[in-house]
Parts: sequence; C-alpha cells; structure tokens
Amino acid sequence: GGETTETVWHIVTRFLAPLVLGREFVHPREVYPAMKRVRTHNMAKALLEMAAWDLYAKAQGQPLSAVLGGTRERIASGVSIGIQDSLDQLVEKVAKERAAGYQRIKIKIKPGWDIEAVERVRARFGDIPLMVDANAAYRLEDAEHLAKLDPYDLMMIEQPLDYDDVMDHVALQQALATPICLDESIHTVRIARDAIAAK
Repeated sequence: GGETTETVWHIVTRFLAPLVLGREFVHPREVYPAMKRVRTHNMAKALLEMAAWDLYAKAQGQPLSAVLGGTRERIASGVSIGIQDSLDQLVEKVAKERAAGYQRIKIKIKPGWDIEAVERVRARFGDIPLMVDANAAYRLEDAEHLAKLDPYDLMMIEQPLDYDDVMDHVALQQALATPICLDESIHTVRIARDAIAAK
C-alpha cells in the first residue's frame, strides 16, 4: 500500500485524531464512521480503531478476543514463507515452521518458482493446508500455466495478477479450479461485494 509509518502518523495527528479525541463513544464500532470525512488512509484509521477496541476491552475487564466474540484460548495459525535459494531449502523451511507449530503454510511463487515448489512441498508434507501467494507476478495470459496448480488441492492462490485488476482476476478464476484470494485488491466493502458477485 501507499501508507508508511510517517504518513500514518501525519494523517492521524493532523486529521483523524481531532475527529475522535474528546468525543464520547458508546462502542468502538462508532469510531470508524467518525473518520469518514477522510478518504482512504485505512492503516491510519485502523490504528485509531484498534486502540478504541483495546481500550473498550480493558474497560470491560475482558480479553480483546472475548470482546470480539472469540471463544477459543488458542487458534491455529499459519506462516508465510518467501522464495528460497533452492527447493531443498524451501522444504527445510516448511519443516522448521511446522515443527514450530504452524498449521497452515503459504509459500510465495513467481514464474519459474511455482509448480515444482508446490509439488515438492506436497510430496513432503502430504495434505497440510497449503496456499500460494504470487504477489502480482503473473498475467492473465498465464492462466493455462496457473491451472497446473489445480491438482495440488491448494486453499487458494493469492494475488496472482495486478492488485488493482479485479476483472482480470474474475476471468482467471473462470479458468481455474483453485480459489483466488484478492487480498490487496479489496480496498472497500464495495469492491469485495462486486468481486463476490462476479464469483
């Protein structure tokens, strides 16, 4: 995204904090709408919203997870593994993270580091929940190649095309059995709704 620590701090201190500080809120859900005048800057808004949720949980004397409706004391967590120097190194890294307790594995892929990487992880770790993240490394013309990932029963392919290219992702999804995760493409509820409507 376009936000940095410095830009977030600037937007919070100059524009967002004055919209929320000194106001009474009954519930943290009221904080985000109070910042509606400022467009985008979602990380800056999230900073204040999360602070409000944290304060609310403390005021209630409950853990934040309980305030948000959670019932578990522990949750299964996944890990994201970047592109390694070799396939052997990738398999070793997955083994290390599995030993550390991670339940789901996401590996980064790119052209030339995709099918074989997935094949090696599947061969070594069987039916673990596995997904891949392409970080916008592919084009719609790569659909036939990406379809070669379908037999590996992936949870999803994250962001195979450009982050702002929802319609090409729709076309790509029609060529694949593996679900596509849009991630960075979803900037608003409206974009999420349109993407869901387009299947």
